[in-house]
Amino acid sequence: MPDRPLADLPSLKDELAETRELLQRLNAKKDEIDSSRYERLASRYQETLDTCKTAIETLTEEGETRKLELENRLAHQQDLVEEAKEELDEVTSLHEAGALDDDTYREDRRRLRRKKRTAEKEASSIDRQLREINFYLTETGDVSYTKSRVRGRVKGIVDGVKQLLPRGMQHVGTLVSESLEGWSMPVSRRAGLIIGATLLGISLAAWFGSSVTVTNGADGSAYRGSIARTGYYDAPGPDLRTGEAPVVRWMFTPPPTSEADEGYDLAFSPISVQDGVAYAGHRDGNLYAVDTNTGQRIWNFQTGDAVFTAPAISGENVYIGSLDGRLYSLNAQSGDKIWEFDTGSRIFASPVVHDGVIYVAGEESGTTYALDTDTGQELWRFETDERIVSTLAYRDGRVYVTSHYRGNDMYKTRVTTIEAASGSEIWTHIIDHRSASLSAPVVDSDHVYISGAYGEMLAISVDTGERAWSFSTEGEIRTSPAVDDTRVYIANEGQKTVHALASDTGEEIWRFDTEAEVSTPISIANGRAYIASQAGRLYALDAESGRWIWEHEIEGNIFWSAPTVANRTIYLADVQGTLYAFSDTDRE
Repeated sequence: MPDRPLADLPSLKDELAETRELLQRLNAKKDEIDSSRYERLASRYQETLDTCKTAIETLTEEGETRKLELENRLAHQQDLVEEAKEELDEVTSLHEAGALDDDTYREDRRRLRRKKRTAEKEASSIDRQLREINFYLTETGDVSYTKSRVRGRVKGIVDGVKQLLPRGMQHVGTLVSESLEGWSMPVSRRAGLIIGATLLGISLAAWFGSSVTVTNGADGSAYRGSIARTGYYDAPGPDLRTGEAPVVRWMFTPPPTSEADEGYDLAFSPISVQDGVAYAGHRDGNLYAVDTNTGQRIWNFQTGDAVFTAPAISGENVYIGSLDGRLYSLNAQSGDKIWEFDTGSRIFASPVVHDGVIYVAGEESGTTYALDTDTGQELWRFETDERIVSTLAYRDGRVYVTSHYRGNDMYKTRVTTIEAASGSEIWTHIIDHRSASLSAPVVDSDHVYISGAYGEMLAISVDTGERAWSFSTEGEIRTSPAVDDTRVYIANEGQKTVHALASDTGEEIWRFDTEAEVSTPISIANGRAYIASQAGRLYALDAESGRWIWEHEIEGNIFWSAPTVANRTIYLADVQGTLYAFSDTDRE
């Protein structure tokens, strides 16, 4: 008989059991049927039994051999992991003793960490193969059970995607999940559907995921460090020397709720910090106020839907937008509602507040509103009829809005500059992309910076709205840039690198290899650039030179949480739904 894969083993066992049962029934009816017919059927059943037994014995032997081989390979990779750990400890000791200079220590550390990760990845792959082999070797052969098990695994993937989607998009995952019930399409097409759905979910989640901010100056809104969304924080980070790593002061996870129990992902909105309190929106529809010293909840306020916007703080009030379409003004100390304004459209873009006016945009309507911060009264509105999901920015009497639409087989990003006093358009600039760019506008005194999904970084003149310069690279740039006095910082997700560019010309100054995708904005504070990779690694680099200073790894994965710096503390949220507060070892 032709060679059969190990995956056939359960069905062969099924066939063997069914044939034995048929033969038993045939023997029970032997005296009631024609002898020639009995002999013919008995011979056929026996031949099937012999064939199944031989195939089962062969596949089982091959499976056991393969299992032993994989167990030996797994043990070898596990030895390599332990060996790398020991070598890491050794170079760390040498560095602390002054026997290794910083550059050599960094290179050795990166080499050994790469060795450790490679061995861990190989061990994980081998372990998956072993589990699969064990499943087939021990499976009883119930084909219906096997199909149910596979369906369950695929459904688990889709359910995971649904958890990453905003509540308003849950129906996408539901439709995909329901389509799995039929099992009529070929396996390859089902796999393609699931992979596509998974990537869609990750992309959508990245649009709406979490990052953290602190208030800066009298404006108090502070997403990305300032209302110009520069990613520059006027605050010291952890006081750490080269090679040291921060410690976790506390971790905060919201309490379980009925909404969370329904399967929604426990991911935070951007977080704002002021006067010892961190304010964080959540997928369960709450805004949480958390003590920055202890990580304990102070109060929470329930909205009508998920909260993805960064809380904007001004004076004694905190403002949040919700997917229920309302902007809420709350007392920052008690959480009591002062007023609410209904935009009639979901709110994804974080609002921006300045000088007694808060600016907020509805997603589907494409309308930007200016409201009085004391009363919530509408002052003016500006309509684009295009989706607005990216954060608003403000600088020098102007509001900057990016909206998105598709035309002529290209995705379009429209950057609109609005006069804050009147709501009148000053200029607009349209950018073509091969896929939608969701970069927020980042503004300094000369330029508006926008990153494109396919490796392009643009600088637009704030005076004329014309392109000043562009920087192109291979790979994908999915996050908003950061900017300080002289440099622009971007993360290239596809190339697993970060780049520093001259803000006046776009010329590359330095680049740094993160060894994993970076899909979060870079944050700048006190001469250091803080970067979080998808692998759960937080880096601190010298902002001027790109020199490595330290790194720290957490157990969770980081896909859309930008590091935030305040009072020698870095705030960071993982995709699993935990908010971390990191500080230096000397902090009490």
